[in-house]
Amino acid sequence: HSWVFGEACCKAMVFMINACMYSSVFLITLMSVERFIVVRYPFASAVWKRKQALNIVLLALWTLAFLFSIPIVPT
Repeated sequence: HSWVFGEACCKAMVFMINACMYSSVFLITLMSVERFIVVRYPFASAVWKRKQALNIVLLALWTLAFLFSIPIVPT
């Protein structure tokens, strides 16, 4: 088994696969929490509807996904 694209590309590929996996899990969890808040607290959910709040939450989500993927990169 050989990887013809080099070691750096192999590590980048593993990193991106894991980052996408973590971001998928986090996004599905975020959608579930958002749906719960909308159903349980219908008037308090207006904070989630602001675009700036959504951008901050998504930036934090992707940052966590990238941070969680760092230890998985093979050495």
